[in-house]
Amino acid sequence: MTKANVLYLLIILVIVINFFFPSEINPLIQLGGIYAIFLVYISLKIEVLYLNKKLSVEIQNAIFIFLAILIFLITAVHGVYLSNSRDYFYIFMGYLFLASFIGSVMLKEEWIWRSFKILVFTSSIICMYALAQYLTNFFGLADKIAEIKNLDPFIRDSLIQRLADKRVFAFFSLPTTLAAFLALIMPIVGVLFIRSKGIKKIIMAIILGLHLVILFLTQSYGGILTLFAAVGAVCLLILFNRSKNRLKTIGYVFFLIIIVAGGIYLLGEIRGKLFDFSDPKNPVVLRLTNWKAATNIIKDYPMAGVGLANYKTVYPQYYQPGWQPSEFAHNTYLQIVSDVGIPAGIILFLLFIYWLWMILKKFFSACEAADKNRRQLCTALLMSSFAFLCNNLFEINTYYFSLGIMGIFILALTTKVLNQAKDSQEGIIYNIQLKNHESQVKFREKEATIVLIVLWFIVTGLLIQRFIGLVFYKSASDYFKSGHYTVAEDDIRISKFVDPIDSEYFYLDSRIKTENFKITKDKKEIERAIELAEHSISLNPQMPYLHRNLAYIYIRAGRNWDALREYYKADSLFPMTEEHKSNLEDLKKALTDPNYEKK
Repeated sequence: MTKANVLYLLIILVIVINFFFPSEINPLIQLGGIYAIFLVYISLKIEVLYLNKKLSVEIQNAIFIFLAILIFLITAVHGVYLSNSRDYFYIFMGYLFLASFIGSVMLKEEWIWRSFKILVFTSSIICMYALAQYLTNFFGLADKIAEIKNLDPFIRDSLIQRLADKRVFAFFSLPTTLAAFLALIMPIVGVLFIRSKGIKKIIMAIILGLHLVILFLTQSYGGILTLFAAVGAVCLLILFNRSKNRLKTIGYVFFLIIIVAGGIYLLGEIRGKLFDFSDPKNPVVLRLTNWKAATNIIKDYPMAGVGLANYKTVYPQYYQPGWQPSEFAHNTYLQIVSDVGIPAGIILFLLFIYWLWMILKKFFSACEAADKNRRQLCTALLMSSFAFLCNNLFEINTYYFSLGIMGIFILALTTKVLNQAKDSQEGIIYNIQLKNHESQVKFREKEATIVLIVLWFIVTGLLIQRFIGLVFYKSASDYFKSGHYTVAEDDIRISKFVDPIDSEYFYLDSRIKTENFKITKDKKEIERAIELAEHSISLNPQMPYLHRNLAYIYIRAGRNWDALREYYKADSLFPMTEEHKSNLEDLKKALTDPNYEKK
């Protein structure tokens, strides 16, 4: 087993682990596996240098990586809220590192098929767990969720509704994310079924059937549509590339259309919402309202966008009565443009079109290859890639690290396999040497490796800084909830020291100071709480709850008119809930009637 094979299997292991902990672990912690493997990868590059085996970096890849880093870095700094932008800058950098690694290692064909079997085995476990959820009525999760007092009411109602509808989600946080994962993995399951023989074919048929059942039990229109759209698209590509068996291929596509139409109609009858456009919870209406909000954001921030993942920060300003609260645009491509702006969006779009054109061009050649294994491998990867790209039209899977890492892995592997060279002894060898064209610029491996090392250390250092801040913030938050304010104050002080640009840290510290004031009646505590709350707003002025927090502290300090101003600022950013309206009425009465006692 070569070192490249070991690193490749470690990548598969990182991907598998992320499927079992997609929401329980912070994405920044999940990134650790990718960055660690990339460090080993850089070390191997240095080792290659010492062995005097010079390698080259393709100019196209270098330009793409440079442009992507530049775009994401500019939008992170320029973003409406820097903390959100930088977190996703780290995640997108992780994607680039992963793609760079896949594009530079050499693997045998058998290792790719083995990795597919590992992923399918993992997805089978996930499917069996989802089936157990469905058959055991989700282990009483609805009752447990209803008892959680600190859970956001909207999230609680949304989760309980999904459980009431018996929509399975396994280890994932939402049924739609499980459906997106199944849409990614099922083309690989299907090809493995076609490749198998004898008893193995029966086993693979059962596994394929299990995946189809669970996909239907997610009740996700998007997951079903994108899977069959991807399969149908590849079938059409094969149809127009071959002179034989066209009638047979047309029959397959027509059969797919009938199955999808029947499945969508049946889901509509079960969920009863798809064709009821008067219901704001209708999945079509939900996406249309989010797309409208994203379009309005693009109009208001056309040049540099709002910063990566800041859609949720500015969305409250575009919220209209009757819309559902949302943190994402439910369309990755629209969200990226709203995040980075139109000029950068056009650059990324052109790069994407160029990549797609090259991939399709190479796929037509692969279809004509005499090697059956190669044709099957390319077909499975292209179907899976199309499923990921199509699903991002309705969801934001690139922004979910557990799904994004799988999607980027598939896209990178598809690119390399379709550009691969064939060697009779080594199997599939990835061609990582630059062709000697006069119009291309060569990068010496030594300089390229130094750049990679510097880049890795910078991003990893920033990531460690962010991680330390989050660890102490979590500890401080737990101590605060349990009433241990002194310990919480010590922990949040460390978070602010190592990471002074996160509004959440100053927000929590202001709450700690306020609780201390309620106990000690020390005016310095409330004055310090006001300073901290005001600073949190200066870092993230778009967040309504930060203004409401400052209003609450102003009331404690006896500054009711200032509190009223902050309440109105919060309301202008996002309409008040009934609880907030009640608090505002109490405040107004206190201002007009000095004898009124606030509850």
